[in-house]
Amino acid sequence: VDKVIELATLDSWSKNHPNSKSRIFKKYMRKNGKAQYNTIEEAQKYALDTDEDRKVKIVSKFDWQFARNQCVTLDKLLRAEDKVWHNDLFFLASNMFRIKGGQQLFKKYVKANPHIDDCKQDIMSYIKYRWNERPIFPISFEYLTEKHIDYKLSENYKNLRWVRPHNQYSKARLVEAPKDLISVEDARAKLKTEFEKAMADHSKSIYVFKCSTGLGKSRLAINEQGVAMFFPSHDLKNEMSETSKIPHLCTPQISEQDFPKKEWKSYKNHLNIGLQRHASQLVREMAEYPNKYGLTDAQAKNIRAYVRDTDACRNTELTIFSTHQKGVHVDFEHKDTYIYDEDPLQAFAQTSVCTTEDLLAIVTHLQKADNHIDAEEIKCMVDMINRKVENFTGGKFEAPNFADAQSVEDAIKSSKVKGNVFGFLFSPESAYVTQPVNEDVPNGYKKISYMTHTPLKEDKKYIILSATADEWIYRKLYGDRIKFIDISNVELKGKIIQYSDRGFSRTTFKDNKARINKVDKFKKELDTITFKAFCDRLHNASTDLYFGKCEGSNQYEGKDLKIVGTPRSSPIAYQLMSRFLGIRTSARDFKFDKHKVRHNGYEFNFYTSANEDLRRIQFFFIEKELIQAVGRARLLDNDCTVYLFSDYPIPHATQHSLNEIPKPVVQLQVNNIDKEAA
Repeated sequence: VDKVIELATLDSWSKNHPNSKSRIFKKYMRKNGKAQYNTIEEAQKYALDTDEDRKVKIVSKFDWQFARNQCVTLDKLLRAEDKVWHNDLFFLASNMFRIKGGQQLFKKYVKANPHIDDCKQDIMSYIKYRWNERPIFPISFEYLTEKHIDYKLSENYKNLRWVRPHNQYSKARLVEAPKDLISVEDARAKLKTEFEKAMADHSKSIYVFKCSTGLGKSRLAINEQGVAMFFPSHDLKNEMSETSKIPHLCTPQISEQDFPKKEWKSYKNHLNIGLQRHASQLVREMAEYPNKYGLTDAQAKNIRAYVRDTDACRNTELTIFSTHQKGVHVDFEHKDTYIYDEDPLQAFAQTSVCTTEDLLAIVTHLQKADNHIDAEEIKCMVDMINRKVENFTGGKFEAPNFADAQSVEDAIKSSKVKGNVFGFLFSPESAYVTQPVNEDVPNGYKKISYMTHTPLKEDKKYIILSATADEWIYRKLYGDRIKFIDISNVELKGKIIQYSDRGFSRTTFKDNKARINKVDKFKKELDTITFKAFCDRLHNASTDLYFGKCEGSNQYEGKDLKIVGTPRSSPIAYQLMSRFLGIRTSARDFKFDKHKVRHNGYEFNFYTSANEDLRRIQFFFIEKELIQAVGRARLLDNDCTVYLFSDYPIPHATQHSLNEIPKPVVQLQVNNIDKEAA
């Protein structure tokens, strides 16, 4: 009945003189407060996410040409050649009302269209009249009928106001309904059950657990008997050792103070150029002949203890605590199960650097030693690299079968090389990228960045406990051997408030002081995590925890925290990983530009590659650092807030704009004499 009455009212308006139409319309509204026919239900389905959405601020900069290219209904209105029906006009008016210039544009083209009655201009007047009392919000594409020509735009945009070119700034928006969250209690129960299943499994599978930070994965594993457990750092290893309740051994740590100056330099040089075996031999010789190397009594005692404890760890039946690096390079033969706390991917796939100058130095040394066969082999390798070199070019390199491998190893040891040449020449396969050492001399020596993979042992079972492990990458590497358990969608007691409409890269810190100052003044009393190189740019920025060094720390548990930055890696890191995973790329894939992308249920603008696989690699590197940084507050169990400033949206965060940050209040200070005047 209401709709019949409304139709009659609309019909009566159309017959009135234009000068009295507005007066009659307002009188009807005061009396009835009703909507026009077939509009109110659709309009009120608009989903309100935040207080800011309720305000629906007017979009001041809008590219109408771009929008009409996307939205067929808008294009029909602006062409003014075909009939546009009432419901479509109402849909357009509800959106154009909140776009600068949209009201005038709507009325202009309704009037210009011979197939639309001029009275349809009143739709805009009606929405304007309703705005301050019972507003009709911009209608979403989602609430058009599925047969509507513009319905599919709901896959990319909330409503017409969101149809903007990629180069316009906007905060990330949620476009997919998040998975149902599980409680912390249920998540911990599931983790315990699945972990026990993995421990009981006698196959040589690789179990990868992706768990929310603070779920308790480390403390669940450190009391397992007879396993080898590996941590990202010695500090975390020692911390977990103090917490463990079972008998165990820790692999020892060696430091500069344990060496004479000359031997320390030699030891570090062996490690830098990839001669781990020579470094280990040096330590054992020092333990056996301390006087030969001029060790003090304290140094000799520490070196002997280091060798003794290292051997004990290799031979013990007890649980071993060690580091990721040891877990990759040392075979603990009495252990069938290797457990890694945090993602060990960077230990499995290590990135190193050497130069063609290093390789030619080895060639010279081999020629002097009359090993011309291997010298020629390496020289041909250098020639091949020189012929192919351009920025971001390279390939895969299979290590040659040297005629006298020991001679090559001796040449590496004796030559004054600086890079890790051994890893490049002796790894079974390396993915590499080359660039000029000096950009001003493109035909000079070349820098070789390469990635080597240490295969996981076939006779071991692996359990990886991580907050950031990526299933796609692990399956690319290890295929059906992977068993992936995702327990990351857990309810948080705390909150993540993210400001995602502006970038916060290293370049921003260098070039955009105004933006950094604005963020710095926002809650500047809070502890802050950011880039190590820019800790001095922000108040209370930690020099102990920064991007790249956040894993495992409980330093900020239960505290409000500020995190500033989008930790992008270099394009070389992305290219090495793509080659390592066997992904085909071209030079144009590395010409990053701003794209509108979807990831983790969000749509956002981001400088990235057009290659989707390369984009996934980039997002993995960035997300890993941000999640580790946010996790320091331990939001699962603590009612605190993390304020994140980054244009890369992370799960569980509510998205906001920098414009929402209020300007700081300036308080005037006056002396007693001036108080009355003030």
